[in-house]
Amino acid sequence: MTDMSSSAEVGGSEDDKRASVEQRPPVNAGWAVAALLFFWPLSFAAFTHAFNVHPMWSEGDHDGARNASKRVRWLGQVSLWIGGSIAVVLVAVYVVVSAVWIDGHRDHGASPSFTGAGYCDFDGGFSSGGDFGGGDFGGGDFGSFDW
Repeated sequence: MTDMSSSAEVGGSEDDKRASVEQRPPVNAGWAVAALLFFWPLSFAAFTHAFNVHPMWSEGDHDGARNASKRVRWLGQVSLWIGGSIAVVLVAVYVVVSAVWIDGHRDHGASPSFTGAGYCDFDGGFSSGGDFGGGDFGGGDFGSFDW
């Protein structure tokens, strides 16, 4: 009795042949660049592993190439988390320091009186030929301004 199966069934289909051939793992160079941008100390290891993926694959070390590719991705993701965490902490510190600085430079409820010490009062200062008439510029701090 002869086998009446087609040649595609005997040799396998094209999809089966492609599935049996291993795919080279991605280099994940984008994750290495992310490591460089977000937390540069990890970028040295990330780029080293990224540059080792193709040589390991071509030498037949397929497991090593897959591990190097996974390591690049992992290092990029860790650097992204570290960089994001640092950014969040810096924003929080900025907000707290700004709030403390603003609170320290506020007059706490008193309305400003633009006539007290520290303010220029422009009444009569020009007609007398002397200084501005008090405030920070009077009393010999800068001498007299003759206009």
